[in-house]
Amino acid sequence: MGVLRIGRLDGPGVDPNTTEYSVSFGGTVDPVGAILLARVEGLDALRELLRKLKVAPPAIEMARNALAERAGHEISGVTLTPALIRELGL
Repeated sequence: MGVLRIGRLDGPGVDPNTTEYSVSFGGTVDPVGAILLARVEGLDALRELLRKLKVAPPAIEMARNALAERAGHEISGVTLTPALIRELGL
C-alpha cells in the first residue's frame, strides 16, 4: 500500500485537458524512491489509467478536479500488486 503521485507541467498556456501527466507510486511520506508507472496525455487518459489501477471512482474524480487547478495531486492508500503491474504491462 502506498501513494500515487500525479504531476503535470504548470504555467501559462498549459491545458490540463491535454497536457502530459506523470503517475508514480511510492512510499507514504515523500516522493523519494517513487517509481514512475506511466505517462499519459490528458485527463481522460489519466482517468482510464487510474481506473485500471483500481483507484476508487470518487478518488479519480477528486484527482481530476484537483489537477484542473494545480500541477500535482496524491492519492493515498493505493495497493499495487505484482500481478496488477504485470497485467497492465507497467
